[in-house]
Amino acid sequence: MRCKVCLSHYREIYEGNFIKGYSFRKLSETSKELGEYISRKSFQTHMRKHLLPFITTQKDALLYYMLLCSELAHSILEGSRHVRNQLYPKKALSNSEEELLIRYLKEEVALSGVIAELDKNIINKTLAMSPDLESKVLKCAREAFPTDYYDRFARRWLEPLHA
Repeated sequence: MRCKVCLSHYREIYEGNFIKGYSFRKLSETSKELGEYISRKSFQTHMRKHLLPFITTQKDALLYYMLLCSELAHSILEGSRHVRNQLYPKKALSNSEEELLIRYLKEEVALSGVIAELDKNIINKTLAMSPDLESKVLKCAREAFPTDYYDRFARRWLEPLHA
């Protein structure tokens, strides 16, 4: 037999209300108000088997994307610093070179701020998701990044949590 909630025209309303904190009893009452009857048990089964796995998958995908963005931003910043150091070794600079160097530095500072905010969001979101998520995040990063990137990420990841 097919899931009554999945087949309902009001599925999005029920799922939205569940996420807002409605009880299964309240969802069943809402279904009656909307002209259909879905039992508390049907809502419980639907949320456990159909909605929660989807939400978990979406959170994992978001976390994976955030991890990749963070590592990419770190790599860009590292590359920018390397190029800047190659172009502007410690010597006297002309006015135009000095202006360009200042522009590079401002962009690096801005990118550093973006990275810090992204890393903070990764930590906050993952800690809120589950107590054992730290190991999941590191496992995800290990699979996604080359070894040297993973090692740097893991050091940055673990520092704020255990410092």
